[in-house]
Amino acid sequence: VVGVFTNVLLLYVIRRHTRSPLGAYKHLLTTFATVDLLLTVIHLVVEPRDGYEDPRYILTLFLFDVAMVCSLSMAVTLGVRTFIGIRQQRVISENKTKIELKLLITATAQTLVPFIFVYVPYFCCLNFPCFILPVETLADLCMFLTSCFPVYDAVIVIVLMKDYRHAVIGMVTRRRSVVPPSATVTPSYITTTV
Repeated sequence: VVGVFTNVLLLYVIRRHTRSPLGAYKHLLTTFATVDLLLTVIHLVVEPRDGYEDPRYILTLFLFDVAMVCSLSMAVTLGVRTFIGIRQQRVISENKTKIELKLLITATAQTLVPFIFVYVPYFCCLNFPCFILPVETLADLCMFLTSCFPVYDAVIVIVLMKDYRHAVIGMVTRRRSVVPPSATVTPSYITTTV
């Protein structure tokens, strides 16, 4: 319920309170929030299955580990390259550089949330038994952590994006969030690698 609420709230503030300089990043945020919303609904419908009697378990485990390492490596590489690219740009304004860095921080947070709440617990639960290490407590937490990450993902974006944060605070305190006129005058795009 909280996951549905926070992601619907995020979709609303993206649609109603996004400044023009965000450009295509608005669509990326919308995609993340929509996928998180769908994942939340899937967790309500799908019942997890226990048991690893399938003989393809080792292959599946190997593929999962490879996918996780590749995803993390690609995210780190693109994040570092984007940061370097932002720092090396000399033709854009200081304000635009600040916006790009804030977007990079938000994208980094959106990468870390599923990594911490999904990849790491499942990696431990799937790999530790091979080394005869106990995973009972972590196995019990896995589904809970997996179902919580869409909530944290939406909350992090709302907290890190100033316009969204002010819009939500305005909704709670019953005052209307006002976007400064200068924010709507500059319809430009952001050139980042991510």
